[in-house]
Amino acid sequence: VGGPTPFTPFDQIAVSRSLYNQSSRGNLYLEKAFYQQRVNLGNDYIDGRIGVIDLTDYFDTNLFANNEARQFLNYAFVNDPAFKGGIVAPGVMAEYHHPENRDWLNAIVLKGGYAVTRTDRAFTSPLWEGELQLNTLFGGRPGHFRFGGSVGNRSGAGAITGFHVSIDQWLRKKFGIFGRYGIANSGPGSLSLGPVHQAYSAGV
Repeated sequence: VGGPTPFTPFDQIAVSRSLYNQSSRGNLYLEKAFYQQRVNLGNDYIDGRIGVIDLTDYFDTNLFANNEARQFLNYAFVNDPAFKGGIVAPGVMAEYHHPENRDWLNAIVLKGGYAVTRTDRAFTSPLWEGELQLNTLFGGRPGHFRFGGSVGNRSGAGAITGFHVSIDQWLRKKFGIFGRYGIANSGPGSLSLGPVHQAYSAGV
């Protein structure tokens, strides 16, 4: 992507600098590049990733509202606008999966992630993400309950804190429900990652 003037408004989205690319680096950006490794622990396992990661690929996901190509075009339904982990940046994360054999619960998943909000201030601009995911069953049909939080600091701006919850559940063969809620502090550090303080959405 190059040139001083975008060809269309859509090109402007690609040309504009992302949070990861704060300094002048030209107009060619590496979007994602990471190494992934699974470690088996009997019936449990851990998935680890390190590199340039988009945390929204793994946090605040949803069965019915997480894919703008086949579900909702509106970004407010793809990810919670109040979720402050929507950056592509150098980072590391891990997921611990523990199977459960209950009538209503299939597995417990614990997720943790770290990303850099400013590459030129890597040690003073951390963003930590955590999430508890319950893989549920309702009448034998799958669903997920997710509860997570964000904490960190944006160098030169201030603290970042947030909380999010996401629910999706199939109730019938062709009918399911979903809901999302997120809230973040309204200080400059949080606003630097996105202007939304609080957001909620739901649907069928």
